[in-house]
Amino acid sequence: MNELSIVQVTPENLERLIKKVVKVELASFLEMFKPKKEDELLTPKQVAKLLKVNISTVHRRTEKGILNKYWNGGSVYYKKSEVEKSIVKLNS
Repeated sequence: MNELSIVQVTPENLERLIKKVVKVELASFLEMFKPKKEDELLTPKQVAKLLKVNISTVHRRTEKGILNKYWNGGSVYYKKSEVEKSIVKLNS
């Protein structure tokens, strides 16, 4: 942790310094709550590669309701964020 020695600082300057530090910290905190970009869609093959499993395992997990599939133009896709959340569920 950095040390700071304050020698002869006016209350106004101290207030400005505190506001500046708080503003920077709040900005980084608020960054976590910004809406994320649109969820990336993955093919079943990409999901299998991400999870390091066989594609039949992806289909089985879909049938069991562990993974949600979405249709787009006759093809099946999975939302990457949901696949990543399923990893957490499977490991718990």
